[in-house]
Amino acid sequence: MKKIATFACSFILGLVAALSFAGCGTGGNDDQTNLRFINAVANVDSVDLFIDGDMWFEDQGYLVSSNYFTFDTYQHLFQVTPSNSLSPLDNLLAALADDKDYTYIAVGTASDGDALMLIDNNERAGTGSFKLRVINAIEEWGSFNVFVVTNVQDIATVAPAVEGLRYKGVSQYLSGRSGVYDIVVTSNSTGQVLATLPGQTFTETDVYTLVLAQNDSVVSPVYPLLINDSES
Repeated sequence: MKKIATFACSFILGLVAALSFAGCGTGGNDDQTNLRFINAVANVDSVDLFIDGDMWFEDQGYLVSSNYFTFDTYQHLFQVTPSNSLSPLDNLLAALADDKDYTYIAVGTASDGDALMLIDNNERAGTGSFKLRVINAIEEWGSFNVFVVTNVQDIATVAPAVEGLRYKGVSQYLSGRSGVYDIVVTSNSTGQVLATLPGQTFTETDVYTLVLAQNDSVVSPVYPLLINDSES
């Protein structure tokens, strides 16, 4: 398993919303697919992931992601429980298709767990560009705006890259020119800045996922975490 990179991220998207959820897949393997698991359940120290009653990941910490692993297609029952517990936080019955890349992300809290099964599009961006998708895993605090800007830009002068992203919301893949950018997360209702990740380099042809996770810090309620999907 690999910890989600807590990159200081920044970036102005040459916002071209595109390529929503068509996974690039495993290269044509019949009856197999690629799957990874992300634990974004707040207020739980660690969780276990069961697939069809068998434990696949044990004691996976908060905001930790696995690498992709090859898995059988068809229908499966996914269950996430707190470590050392048999009471599921969520149950998801999902049918997986051949030759896809999937992200199973557990979200919510100990008292109200939930999960999303997403089809990933890991086809790399074109030369000189990168791709980014944003997931809101925070049950509280309403919806968010995400700005991707250079460090000389004022967010008051630009449109958000993602606007009004609600809990369990997933943006389309966005395309931007490779370079160094800042990510700024604000409240959609008040405009208050809730989190900033400055000075992140986005490499050309790479694909990224940004998870907006709950932060217990009094400084910021939002903890943005960036994954380079091209390295997963």
